[in-house]
Amino acid sequence: MVCRCIWQFTTSIPRPYLPLYITSLGGTPANIGMVNSASAIAGLFLYPLGGYIADKVGRVKLISVVTFIYAFSFIPFAYAQSWETLAIASFLQNLTLFYSPILTVLQADSIPAGMRTQGFAIAISIPGALGIVSPLLGGYLVDAMGILPAMHFTYMVGFGAGILVAFIRTFTLKETLDPSKVEKIDFRNIPKLLKDSYMSFFETLRWMPEQIRALAVMQMLQFFFNGLAGAFWIVYATTLVGINATSWGLTSAIQGCSRLLIAT
Repeated sequence: MVCRCIWQFTTSIPRPYLPLYITSLGGTPANIGMVNSASAIAGLFLYPLGGYIADKVGRVKLISVVTFIYAFSFIPFAYAQSWETLAIASFLQNLTLFYSPILTVLQADSIPAGMRTQGFAIAISIPGALGIVSPLLGGYLVDAMGILPAMHFTYMVGFGAGILVAFIRTFTLKETLDPSKVEKIDFRNIPKLLKDSYMSFFETLRWMPEQIRALAVMQMLQFFFNGLAGAFWIVYATTLVGINATSWGLTSAIQGCSRLLIAT
């Protein structure tokens, strides 16, 4: 939860302003869509592989290593000179985010069965509370420094936060996978590894309960419609409505407060 507090506060500073960053580097609304699609494709590609590896070699080891890699993925964002660089950086960054579901499993294993709902609510609400002010801070920096210097600075803050989180996870998280189930994986045989991981993914779909499938469909619809319009809200607000970045940050903070109140 401490790590999520750090992530939520720091990464939420530049995230709402990525579309403005893209357009300031010569990108069009279509290019904004390409950058977002690149990140979604990357996540789809490695999520099954990450889950498969974590169930074989352990969760903590994989999370610790990949968090370090994820931290370094902020550097290309900070020094991007074109929207194409942002597209590549977004793709590479989301390749490393396959550890996110694994982190959720580790969290669930670490909470007593009768308290998981309450535990997850606390783990989401406290970091979410810290992240409420981040977009407002980001908007102020964009208006005060200009979009390019502000994004360079805030992405480097994200890099520093990532290194800190990686060290915290490495030295504090404890493995929840049964040692008797740990196996050695031959990473030299990548094609077989990919085949086994995706076959296990389809096997999971076959035995998955109907209730989980329904929730998965609902989440897919949510991702689809949010991806369809979400990235363009700030472009609409700043270009057509005429509000500044600080005002957009204020509206984002209000949204965050609403989500937090509903979650608690």
